[in-house]
Amino acid sequence: MITCAGSVSPDGIRWSRADRASPRGSIRTTLAGGSLLLRIEQRHASEMIAHAIEDDPDECCGILAGTDNAVSELYRVTNTAHSPYRYLMDPQEQLNAMLDSERQGWDLLAFYHSHTHTPAYPSPTDVRMALESGWLDVYYVLVSLEDKDDPQIRAFHVTDDGDIVEEELEIV
Repeated sequence: MITCAGSVSPDGIRWSRADRASPRGSIRTTLAGGSLLLRIEQRHASEMIAHAIEDDPDECCGILAGTDNAVSELYRVTNTAHSPYRYLMDPQEQLNAMLDSERQGWDLLAFYHSHTHTPAYPSPTDVRMALESGWLDVYYVLVSLEDKDDPQIRAFHVTDDGDIVEEELEIV
């Protein structure tokens, strides 16, 4: 199991992706010690790592959907940038994944992508693209192949101010 730190405000409230008001979500707060976390089954973690390895040296990308912060489905999406430095999701594939997840009754939980030679931490480009896209109510899950023998997976969100907050992630 992998667990990563979250963000705790001075009043003891732990904030996660679902805590922020957005056109796509509601406001929820969770007290520290009972925080929301993103749960990813090992098979989905393994699939993200396999996708990253297959697309190396370019970044891979995709969507994680599910309910109650538990991933039910992974959608691979083509990186139309074909770049080792950034990703752009194929718009039709992204739409298809979103429509399918809606038909299944799943929430869009996260966008994932790989960093092929750097740590699993959002780059300035990742932050800029998140802010420009307006997708601030989803997790950003990063897969690092910096050490190809020990790939790392971490989850973050980007705030309206461009701050990066690491979220709790559990691989079960």
